[in-house]
Amino acid sequence: STQSTWAAAWSPEATHIVSAGADCTLRVWDVKTQSVLRFMKAHPLPILGCSWHCNELLSWSMDGTTKLWDARCGAAPRKTFVHPSPVHCAVRVDERLVCSLRDGTLRIWDLTSGRLHASCLRHSGCAFHCCLYGDRLWSVSAEGQLHEWKVP
Repeated sequence: STQSTWAAAWSPEATHIVSAGADCTLRVWDVKTQSVLRFMKAHPLPILGCSWHCNELLSWSMDGTTKLWDARCGAAPRKTFVHPSPVHCAVRVDERLVCSLRDGTLRIWDLTSGRLHASCLRHSGCAFHCCLYGDRLWSVSAEGQLHEWKVP
């Protein structure tokens, strides 16, 4: 990419890397050849992060969406989750997706149904990062504090 790359993640078998950034694209790279295997115009605004889970890619963006992609073909997204604010972090755990938003909201989605499970957790400032383990959710806020939440 000729513009800034803001995120990258290894494939589970460590043979590929997905990269994302300011040019609004996802690129899947072959580690051995260092060549781009797939190029996806993924979002209309810069992508803030990406991750790999089994055969799926996850991307999140300043456009307020989180998208799930088939890593093998890179066609249209399998699912798109729409948020009221730019997404700073997204974490997939089993069939749940947790997103932290610029407006301070944390949202938990059920990936099987595609429905929003919870969005009542809120920071006074931006929620920069999140992680989920069991029924516990941790988030880091703009005010520099780590918060723990019990997932409903």
